[in-house]
Amino acid sequence: MLIKTKPFLIGLITLMLLSTLVISLSFYQQQKQQAISKASSQLNLALELRHTAIDRLFQTIQSEILFWSKNESLNKNTRLLIAGWRELGSNAATKLRQRYIENPKQFNSTQDNSKYNLIHTHIQKNIGEFIKARHYNDVLIIDAKANVIYSYMKENDYASNLKTGPWRDSALGKAFRAVSNKEKPQDFAFVDFEAYVPSKGDPASFIAAPIKNKQGVLFAVIVFQTPAKYITKVMQHNGGMGKTGETYLVGDDLLMRSDSRFSKLSTILRISVETETAKKALKGESGIQFTQDYRGIPVLSAYTTLNLMGLKWAILSEQDRAEILQPIHVLRDKLIIATIIIALIMIFSSLWLTSYSRRA
Repeated sequence: MLIKTKPFLIGLITLMLLSTLVISLSFYQQQKQQAISKASSQLNLALELRHTAIDRLFQTIQSEILFWSKNESLNKNTRLLIAGWRELGSNAATKLRQRYIENPKQFNSTQDNSKYNLIHTHIQKNIGEFIKARHYNDVLIIDAKANVIYSYMKENDYASNLKTGPWRDSALGKAFRAVSNKEKPQDFAFVDFEAYVPSKGDPASFIAAPIKNKQGVLFAVIVFQTPAKYITKVMQHNGGMGKTGETYLVGDDLLMRSDSRFSKLSTILRISVETETAKKALKGESGIQFTQDYRGIPVLSAYTTLNLMGLKWAILSEQDRAEILQPIHVLRDKLIIATIIIALIMIFSSLWLTSYSRRA
């Protein structure tokens, strides 16, 4: 009886242990896939929402600059401002820099009654309200001869010339030339972020549109310095993405176009994102996969392409792999403990049955 019972018990225990392991492993894999699937859905949703939000933001920027470029009041005031500039003579730029830049108290208006100052005061009030409402960094007006005849912020690009001056090769200069080019003029032009010296070297991008007379001849260009901080604000909305989730933009030079939520300092044009998913997105691909992010941390990365006014950016939504799988790892540890307990119970039960069968 003992000889027959022992192999039977060993076989039964082995079968039960294997069944327990298979069930536990199957349950663990099922829960792991569900966790990854849930995270994938959340990341794809975040990606879609941020893609839509940035797309709408730039559509709004485009609509606003086209509205201002065709605004009759601005058209009239710009012509008067150009006349006021010419009235100041050949050294108009020097005079205006002395009045508005070297004397901060006269930022909005000087005490003289010149035609330029009277028009400038009126424009400054209207543009100021617009900038505060729409978060632009600056609004500039440039005449057909490339003179920056107006700037709300009065940085060092104010009263400079974009053909002969120090900022001719800057993003502002490129934006001006794109819409004032007589051979191939554009209705509007967006120039990607660059380190902009007049703004203390901070990243700046510009959108420009021509201001034309009734005959359709360009006589000035209006330029918006687009709001990098507002772009970041849109991108850093991370509802439902846990503690490590973030969505960000990458330019075709693989540098960030929005700030990382993990840095106290701006990361625009300062952090390189040479990751597999960023490169795929810039090639026009979309998808989601586990990879390493720009910090070298394993993440689940959702990615796609963002086309903006002739530019191609990558948009990525990511969450740390460790955070996604943390509940699964807890479950794994519990299953291991439960399996060990079941195995010990079976072993002690078999020993007891074996001892009982000997006594019998």
